[in-house]
Amino acid sequence: MNKSKDGYGYLLYVAVVVVAWAVVPAFAKLGALPGGLTTAYVNWFAVFGLVVIMHANGSWLKLKEPQPYGKMVVWGLVWPLAYSIAYFTTVDQGGASLATITNYTWPVFYLGLATMIFGRRFSRRSWMFTLLAVIAVAVAMMGEASLTSVVFIGLVAAASQALYSVLTEGSKENAWVVTFVVSVVTAIGATIYTVVMENWVWLSDPSTLFYLGFIGVLSNGVGFWAFLKANQTSSESEGSKTVFLVLMCAIPLVQVVILPLFKVETVTPERWLAVLLITGALFGYRVTAKGSHD
Repeated sequence: MNKSKDGYGYLLYVAVVVVAWAVVPAFAKLGALPGGLTTAYVNWFAVFGLVVIMHANGSWLKLKEPQPYGKMVVWGLVWPLAYSIAYFTTVDQGGASLATITNYTWPVFYLGLATMIFGRRFSRRSWMFTLLAVIAVAVAMMGEASLTSVVFIGLVAAASQALYSVLTEGSKENAWVVTFVVSVVTAIGATIYTVVMENWVWLSDPSTLFYLGFIGVLSNGVGFWAFLKANQTSSESEGSKTVFLVLMCAIPLVQVVILPLFKVETVTPERWLAVLLITGALFGYRVTAKGSHD
């Protein structure tokens, strides 16, 4: 990695990611639907939005080129299908702040899965900072033992995100193509899940359609693409990569700050403390990580 060159073009992509992802738990809660149904609608919106975007920017033609579609389908089954159903179920049953807290324990699962699957080795410092995320979940659960099963579902979402990160690490596939394929897989899979497990419901409420449409097109579509672009362009220098990772660590805090502003949820002091621990843990983990084995 070039340590001398510090460009800032990636900050535009970072801004898109923060805006697109910050409102996800709030808008999902305002949608007030079961996890599977939210996942289905969000990803059908993502599919239709991506068709328009990819035709406009010419990336649609890349779908005709040879692609490892089998691998992409597997990725889609893990993330966002399994992830989204678990995540949005946590939002529905446990609240948006709880979903945010459990979701950002994923670095702990990443370290464990990368170690088990690929034999990676990480420093004690990495384990120390990421385990703070587990402590944060324990803090969030103070006085809320009835939500134990919901927390487990949230941790399933975190584990799914971690597994996706491990499986796709170092991949060179086109970002738009990957985003489109995994969105199609998730839309179809979530629809089947909803019909079998939750009963499909046709929505007509404009506000609910807006919330889910925003998450689908901007958060799942453009947000995912912007994240990949920011990750790629910030790799030009060590300083840029550090700034990018630190700004990504601010997302859980921004997500929880937005909840009372949108009058979605009154966040308890325990959950505020938990999300601050999460943010501090991610900040410490990202800033102090040195190289691929730290």
